Amino acid sequence: MKKMLILTICMTLAGLVHAGQSLTSSIQTEIKKNAELKWPDDYSMQAYEIKNQTSDFQAFQSMEKPSSMSNSTFELIKSRAERQWPKDYSMQLYELKNQIKGWMTVNGR
Repeated sequence: MKKMLILTICMTLAGLVHAGQSLTSSIQTEIKKNAELKWPDDYSMQAYEIKNQTSDFQAFQSMEKPSSMSNSTFELIKSRAERQWPKDYSMQLYELKNQIKGWMTVNGR
């Protein structure tokens, strides 16, 4: 029953489209695999992890740069977050938001 719930959640999330970015089946499979490794035998935590990582992946992909920030600075921050936290989309999103906030503070915006 619990595995069926996880499968249903995965299939639902795999079909989501956000701001022109679709969640590929390979990324969804990766998220599911990582949740299973992180939370073996805890299906509610696997489902929670899958939901959060999927949502944060989409938020990271659709994040828009502040109008006062150059494209190159934004892309540099984004690529650094991806390198620092490969396959952890929640941390990528956290790092992106945190660095944008820091940049805004440093640049008086």
